[in-house]
Parts: sequence; structure tokens; C-alpha cells
Amino acid sequence: MNDSNVTPIQSVNTYGTDDRPAIADFPLQVGKSPVIQVHEPDAGTVMDIEEAGSTRAVLRLFLGTDFDKIEEHLNAVQPDVLVDIAGDLSRHFKLSATQAKVNRADRRRAARGR
Repeated sequence: MNDSNVTPIQSVNTYGTDDRPAIADFPLQVGKSPVIQVHEPDAGTVMDIEEAGSTRAVLRLFLGTDFDKIEEHLNAVQPDVLVDIAGDLSRHFKLSATQAKVNRADRRRAARGR
């Protein structure tokens, strides 16, 4: 093999090798629902959240099996509260793509209020 045709790599951006501490759970209570602890989503769930097309889908992904425990309480709140919950979870777990969707929803809601 002729190494003269190989360009040496100067630096490589490497991801997923750091052992950062997990983000703390997000305690959530909706109305008089039981308090649930929302855990930091794994990478696959984050990608699913970012592709989710509805607030219900986003919340179901964030809450996992706990969604069923508080679904009736979620159904009873004003729609903007659902967007607020999704936004708070996104901010807490530092999910910028999901936060951008929430920001767009906030702008649409503000525009309707005018």
C-alpha cells in the first residue's frame, strides 16, 4: 500500500465517549394527578420526539408508561398547558429541535390572541 496518497486526519470530532452525568428527573404533576418523575430520554427517544407530529405524541414519548397514569388529567387541561409542559420538558432536557416547535406554537397562539 502506498501511504503517500493518504491524507492524515488532523482532528476528529468524537461523540458519545464522554461520561457526563444524567440530567436530573423532571417531577411532573398535572392538576391532581399523581406526581411522576420524567427521566432523561435516550438518544432514540430524542430522535422520535423531534419527529413527533403532535403534542400528544411528544408527551407520550417523554412520559413513557407514565403517560397512561396521567392521561385523563392531561385531557382536562387547557390546550396551551400541554404546549407548556412539552416546552418545559424540552428545555429541562436541552432538546433544542423540540423547543423550536414549541416556540412556533407559542407564536401561533399569540397571533390568534390578537
